[in-house]
Amino acid sequence: MAIGVPTPPGGRDVLPKRRYTRSLMLEARERDALEIRADGVECDATDGPDYKDALKVGDDWQGDNGLSCCCHVPGGPTSKSSGSAKASFSENFQCPADPSGMPPPPTTCPMNCNTLRSYVYAIATKCKTNDGKTGGTYKLTGDREIKVTHS
Repeated sequence: MAIGVPTPPGGRDVLPKRRYTRSLMLEARERDALEIRADGVECDATDGPDYKDALKVGDDWQGDNGLSCCCHVPGGPTSKSSGSAKASFSENFQCPADPSGMPPPPTTCPMNCNTLRSYVYAIATKCKTNDGKTGGTYKLTGDREIKVTHS
């Protein structure tokens, strides 16, 4: 601290409070997105997976690069499991064909992995039961759907 330079109220605590406020704002924005997506969810938590496992499988789909494509490559997987939960998407989320075998650029993807994670979270959150189970289906345009079921 220099002499003659006023110290802001709160001193050194100002920066951590801003970071905390920013994380609360991001959390609120994500919660709003969940509520919007929850409109298309059909719940079926009968013998459903554990809620925390459903969130984990959503995080696993997102991975380190949430902007990568989450779409069906012929012969490739359309589901992922974690603990008691399995998240899957219908095969008609077709990846753009690329003869080189390289992953398609995110702008050409029918769905990126951040989006898939948000659908899984919306299903898990809307369909959570009092005993901590969840499960359901998100219906998209056409006959595309995303499901959270017991693995």
